[in-house]
Amino acid sequence: NNPDLPFYYVQLSSMERPGWEFFRDSQRRLLSIPNTGMAVSSDVGNRTDVHPRRKWTVGKRLSNIALAKTYGKNIVYSGPLLDYVNVLGNKLEVHFSYNEGLKTVDGNQVKDIEIAGADGVYKSAKSTIENNILEVWHPEIKNPRYVRYGYTPFTEGNLINKSGLPASTFSNSNQ
Repeated sequence: NNPDLPFYYVQLSSMERPGWEFFRDSQRRLLSIPNTGMAVSSDVGNRTDVHPRRKWTVGKRLSNIALAKTYGKNIVYSGPLLDYVNVLGNKLEVHFSYNEGLKTVDGNQVKDIEIAGADGVYKSAKSTIENNILEVWHPEIKNPRYVRYGYTPFTEGNLINKSGLPASTFSNSNQ
């Protein structure tokens, strides 16, 4: 009976379990509900164990959500979250919330990112990051429409913001 009651949760970690990528993305979409917050844990996952071993990392992320959203502290509490996608010829321009200092944790191209045309056939994408915007493309896809990131059960996605917080699994497709 309290619609303002905060509800903070942990997104499923990365694990070799079919379908988890879809569930992680559905958890991201729940952030549209007021007074919710989600701690991403895909970067601390384990291929065979559902429980992340670095629980202090997950606990710190949850506490930062509460400190920022409930107690008004001025701290970064989220990694990059999909905001919108622009189509620019044969590339997709991916915009994020919490994107300040958008980069990869290892300085390499973004891992576990794919694009597709209207046919919905995804292919691994090439990427660049400029001005906190991610551009993705594939030479065989001339009219891209969809992008997805972290869409393997055990993702090794490496996209973070300047606070070192990982990007959530995401897709701009409703499929």
